[in-house]
Amino acid sequence: MISHPKMRAIGLVVDSVDRIMHGMELGSAGMHNQVRQWAEQGFLKSLLEKIADANFELFLTSDHGNVEAEGIGGPAEGSIAEVRGERVRVYPDTSLRAQVQQRFPTARNDKVKVTRRDHVKLTHPG
Repeated sequence: MISHPKMRAIGLVVDSVDRIMHGMELGSAGMHNQVRQWAEQGFLKSLLEKIADANFELFLTSDHGNVEAEGIGGPAEGSIAEVRGERVRVYPDTSLRAQVQQRFPTARNDKVKVTRRDHVKLTHPG
């Protein structure tokens, strides 16, 4: 694919480490072990070598960075929230949001209204 003569740019997503991190049940040591095993298989090295051999300028990035964080748990408020994502919850009014925020005081109480005019959100601090 990258050897096509008209290819000028390519964007690739390798989500292997992301899947390892999100599925981890054995703690930090288990995650490091799984990432090390994945890296030793050589997929990423081989991919980067092929891109370099094709004379592409290469930019490598991550969506997680390298900052260790401690989880605070997640709200289990049933059907109170209209949208229940991992990083943001959308509530139909400020009083319902305030009830949940009492249990998660570090969550950001964003004043921005979302989706519909009468909805407010609560955002994970991380």
